Amino acid sequence: AAIRIGRWKLVRKYPDAWELYDIEQDRTECNNLAEHDPERVKEMSDRYEAWANRCGVIPREVILEWMKSRK
Repeated sequence: AAIRIGRWKLVRKYPDAWELYDIEQDRTECNNLAEHDPERVKEMSDRYEAWANRCGVIPREVILEWMKSRK
């Protein structure tokens, strides 16, 4: 999951927590700023979730459970 707003990029690899990067200062995404800017993480993750809900994105945990049930 990812969202980019201006210089900020928020990414998450399931099931890990969100990571926040200032891609103007850190193009290689080595310095996770999520701990230092929890308000930005909240704002951006809320925007991602609103987009995902509007577009019908199925949460990864739901997909994994569905795949288990088909075996």
